[in-house]
Amino acid sequence: MVVFLVTTKSAGRVVENSAVSFAYMLRAASLLEAHGTRVGESAQLAEQSKVWKELAEAAFNKLRSYQPFAYPDGFALDRWDRAGG
Repeated sequence: MVVFLVTTKSAGRVVENSAVSFAYMLRAASLLEAHGTRVGESAQLAEQSKVWKELAEAAFNKLRSYQPFAYPDGFALDRWDRAGG
């Protein structure tokens, strides 16, 4: 089992970049069938969404650190695992 250690500041950057990416994609999707939109506007927004998604993935990959996880010796997980239980 692997535990991910995350700092609040760097995690905020990941969430923020992801939110911006999804906002661009939502706007692009809403313009697909709308009347009066400029040609290529939806495609431009989708490309911008991709840029922000890549930024979010890069930030996420920077903040991950792996630490092996193990319960300490003698750690009782269940009632039946405890002494006399």
